Amino acid sequence: MGGISLAVRHLDGKSPEMFITNLRDPDNSRSEPLNRFLAMELRTRQFHPQWIKEIQAEGYAGTLTTLDVLNNFWGWQVLDPDNVRDDQWQEFFEVYVQDKYKMDIRQWYEENNAHALAQMVERMLEATRKAYWNADEKIIKELLETYIELAKKYDVLTKNEAFETYVNKQATGFGLAPLTPLSQANAVQPKTEQQPAPQTAQVEGQKMEKVQAIETTTDSNIYYLLLMMAMVFSDGFLYQFVSWSSLFKEKTTNA
Repeated sequence: MGGISLAVRHLDGKSPEMFITNLRDPDNSRSEPLNRFLAMELRTRQFHPQWIKEIQAEGYAGTLTTLDVLNNFWGWQVLDPDNVRDDQWQEFFEVYVQDKYKMDIRQWYEENNAHALAQMVERMLEATRKAYWNADEKIIKELLETYIELAKKYDVLTKNEAFETYVNKQATGFGLAPLTPLSQANAVQPKTEQQPAPQTAQVEGQKMEKVQAIETTTDSNIYYLLLMMAMVFSDGFLYQFVSWSSLFKEKTTNA
């Protein structure tokens, strides 16, 4: 559905009106504008303390659910930005980063899956970087502090080089310690004067040497096959000879 909206906007520069068929109440099914349905979904579920409480009871799986929710919200932001509002990004920040409802949300993430929270904060910072969300400087600073702290404490890495550059630049501007990726720590160290290799003690005993493998030619294979056939033939002849001899001796005895 978001892809259709993006395609239409690409063709004529304007997103089409999007509607959701709400069938949750079978006796009161109705079509609703996407922006209204999305806002109600967020308000009654993802931003509702009772829903969050039940999600926290799921532990690790619950952290993935909240991450999926924000990823889906990000998808709507990219594909159909007309139906996403700044105050909804703001609410995600207040509920899941600032712990608006005092539900020990940060502790819950760190005990179950700190990387999920780090990825959610990364999404929020990406929204500011791409100008999807017009967040004020205090919010950006707090997001940076949270992400850098989680990244250093739990070895969080990102493959998004543009995002990493943005974080380092913004952190420097706010007077924060920049994000130091592990790739820098594993970089090649400057060359130092080469030390002589340590001498090894000579050990006496048997010495293992490589043995040249014996090559098997086609002719030798044929000779081997003929030899095997001759052995089988001779064994058969001997068996028949013994059988005939026994039979002849038995007849002579009976006679």
